[in-house]
Amino acid sequence: MAAARLGCLDVFSALYELDSMSLLNGTQPLATFFTNEIFSIVEAQQSGDRFALMRTLKAYSPLLTPEALMASPGRAHLAAIQASVDDLISLWTNETDPSLSQVLRRVASSMLLEVPERLLAWSSDEVQLGAENEELDEATQRRHDIIDQLLAAPFSQVEPLREYLAGRARFDTHQGVKGLEFDRVMVIMDDTEARGFMFKYEDLFGGKTEGKVLEATRRLFYVTASRAMKSLALVAYSSNPARVKRFVLDQGWFSEDEVFEDLPN
Repeated sequence: MAAARLGCLDVFSALYELDSMSLLNGTQPLATFFTNEIFSIVEAQQSGDRFALMRTLKAYSPLLTPEALMASPGRAHLAAIQASVDDLISLWTNETDPSLSQVLRRVASSMLLEVPERLLAWSSDEVQLGAENEELDEATQRRHDIIDQLLAAPFSQVEPLREYLAGRARFDTHQGVKGLEFDRVMVIMDDTEARGFMFKYEDLFGGKTEGKVLEATRRLFYVTASRAMKSLALVAYSSNPARVKRFVLDQGWFSEDEVFEDLPN
């Protein structure tokens, strides 16, 4: 999975499970809140780029709207905003890597940014997910569990996530490369790491002969393998590597000297 190799697996997996489509097309509010808003503030302040800092705050902070500036004119208001930024940056003192939860609560307490509605219940120390004694339905409870997992992740995963979503990474998801072409492609297939249930490469390589998941996996495999214009390498993690090797040789996909079986010690 691309996110694992980039160092943002925890954040990517949670956001992807919440809404994969909006995440991959760059419109998911939870993702952009951390990648476009908070990270941009942290990056600008830590690098001493005051112009970039003010540009980000003007774009996103409710403290710098025309209404807010009219209500609190003067340098004192701007000094208070800078103090809030400094307070946020203090989370990284002594090379600490704060969690997304810590960052969220620090931003929310200063009202430096507008917190996405989906994160409001997690934005203070007094987390309340529903009325007292009210049991959440299964789907809602699952969403809450996913957000818990998201916010437990270290903030250091936000930068590689931003690079990946901006298309500046050397990796992409199997679904994300559809329609693209490259001279050289390496397809990494690992059912355990991918955490998927709509496709399973173990089934493709001789594990099963029919089924909806198998058909979906075949289509996905075609998408990835057909991206290569000159050179294609397949890396398959399997509980039965001998079966995978036998399958690809029987299918005539590769010759004997092109298949390497790396058995565990």
